[in-house]
Amino acid sequence: MLDLEIGDADRPVVASVTFHRPGDAQGVVLRGNFRVKAFDPRRQELVLVYGGGDGRVEPFTLTVHGNRASLEVAHTRIRAPFRWSM
Repeated sequence: MLDLEIGDADRPVVASVTFHRPGDAQGVVLRGNFRVKAFDPRRQELVLVYGGGDGRVEPFTLTVHGNRASLEVAHTRIRAPFRWSM
């Protein structure tokens, strides 16, 4: 599971990402070592890339369109619903 912390200066931005492995309640907080390629809450689009840097989390790409998300990690694609509640 991924939790996104959203900040809002002049426009909404992804401030941090918390990566949770199954059964991990605490998760690993990723700050500043990911790249947001697209983030449009109105159109409900998000593309976020984490290239690594913390040995506890493998590189991944999260792509969201509407309420559908796709997480690519370790050559595996996981599809799941996505909630835009902020």
